[in-house]
Amino acid sequence: MKFVSGRLSKFFNVFSLILFVSALLLTVTMPMHAQSTSFIYQGRLNQNGTPYTGTAEFQPTLWDSISGGTELQTNNPVSTVVNVTNGLFLLPLDFGAIPFNSGADVWLDLQVRTTLGPFNALTPRQKLAPIPYALHAATANQSATATVATTANVALTANSVPASNVVGTLAYSQLPAATLTNNQSGVNLTGNLAGNFSGNGGNLTNLSFNSFSTTNTGVSLTAWGFDDFGETELPPGLTNIVSASPGITLGLAVKSDGTLVSWGTNLSADLTVPPAAMTSVKAVAGGYLFSMVLKKDGTVLVWGNDDFGQTNIPSGLSGV
Repeated sequence: MKFVSGRLSKFFNVFSLILFVSALLLTVTMPMHAQSTSFIYQGRLNQNGTPYTGTAEFQPTLWDSISGGTELQTNNPVSTVVNVTNGLFLLPLDFGAIPFNSGADVWLDLQVRTTLGPFNALTPRQKLAPIPYALHAATANQSATATVATTANVALTANSVPASNVVGTLAYSQLPAATLTNNQSGVNLTGNLAGNFSGNGGNLTNLSFNSFSTTNTGVSLTAWGFDDFGETELPPGLTNIVSASPGITLGLAVKSDGTLVSWGTNLSADLTVPPAAMTSVKAVAGGYLFSMVLKKDGTVLVWGNDDFGQTNIPSGLSGV
């Protein structure tokens, strides 16, 4: 609720009505639950130079100029009867938010009568600057435990606020249901998310395998057993392994950067790795004289011995 004031005067019939108020914006200190579009016009009404006491009926309207021009909005309600004591009265006004949203000045026109009969215009119209009638706060701090807003810049609700303008700490109870939070189970993820996650991800479901990127693990590989073809003779410096597999005559491993490493004997071209299988690899498997890799894009590549069609990849195989 806001108080505004102005000066209006008009001589008509027997009555001389003069509205005196200073150009002052008054505020009321009280708990505010929401900013409304109503405000109070405070004035003084004289009759023949004497403060008037009784009832007076007003019909307020807003205009775009001090005289003539276009009517912008009628008051809600259109007519208001108020009590006047010793010339003093409070007139409730509500023109909604639209007339003030453009930032342009507007003029208040008051039609008044104190007896039955025609209304009379008080002149001149009173200029209303838009600044005192801002219908939303410039800032609003949300208290997680607040039930009544009792301090400045505190809003109980705020709709259509850009995320970049939201600051401070929000309690979990204030977040939407489909929000990813630490230590929260049963989380639903929608849209495209980017960022770093902590924990083992044990409760995460419905995630695209192809969107993952491995990190340096520091894991090394050890091999033993039959070594007629050099299968257990690991290349020096083989670390940061994320996937490994033995073949009949060779060994295969994928490093965290997606590169493929192979060693052993190229008995049936199973070590003749296609260039496309050397990078962007997710996983690897060694077969009987043939090898295959799963790429990060969900495709499969196979090479080596094809006596039984093992390198003939089914047409359209994707999303693996």
